[in-house]
Amino acid sequence: IGQNPIMRQRSEKVAELVEPLLDGTTRGNERLRTLLRFCEPHHSRRMFDLFLRGVREGWLDDARDHWWHHLHDFPDKAPLPAVELLKVFLERQFMRMPAGDPFPQRASELHFPADYCIRLAGAAADSFLTKILPLVAAEVAKRPAGKSKTRDALWAYTSLGRMHDFGESLLEGLSQAAHNLARDQPARFSAVAALVLTTVSRSLGFILLRGWLGNPVALANDCARYIAQDSSRLRVGYDLTSGLG
Repeated sequence: IGQNPIMRQRSEKVAELVEPLLDGTTRGNERLRTLLRFCEPHHSRRMFDLFLRGVREGWLDDARDHWWHHLHDFPDKAPLPAVELLKVFLERQFMRMPAGDPFPQRASELHFPADYCIRLAGAAADSFLTKILPLVAAEVAKRPAGKSKTRDALWAYTSLGRMHDFGESLLEGLSQAAHNLARDQPARFSAVAALVLTTVSRSLGFILLRGWLGNPVALANDCARYIAQDSSRLRVGYDLTSGLG
């Protein structure tokens, strides 16, 4: 019943049958992992909620098998559910590692493709930025990098060029989403940016400035006010380059 043709047509019914068997035990966790190993989880709300529950409750913390297979095209096929999954994954990861670098291996247990967040920035910029930026901002404020007042453990350094891992993809994806949303819906971008303006953070400044650069005619005054409030906000940019020849 975990084959794609069945899940596309009867996903709701399969979820109804399987849900009572998912009890948080090792055997129950293996049932969910086996069911979803080769199929896409988003063809019904009920099945997708089971998948999110598995991530949220840690049933998939050590999953390794074949997740890349159905996450690879997820941002293109179902961008809004893809944002939901990313949010739940990040919440779980931040809870598991409440201090320091939340991505110590600079990779994820679910094996998100390196460009997962970049494609979300193009397909669902509003949802991506609205749901993920405030979550990330809260963690940035709690995770200073050493004694620095502006750097954080999520992104102690920023790299221009090749993205090496999920962490770098997340930062670049948020930056591109900010740029796209500001370009297309400046008032909407301003509303999202207002949620994180008070945090003094090099990483958040990097994301916001990329947004304001997306629509300088409409948003130049907002950018100027932001920079004028704290001189450290002028110290933003890339720390190193990679893969540029």
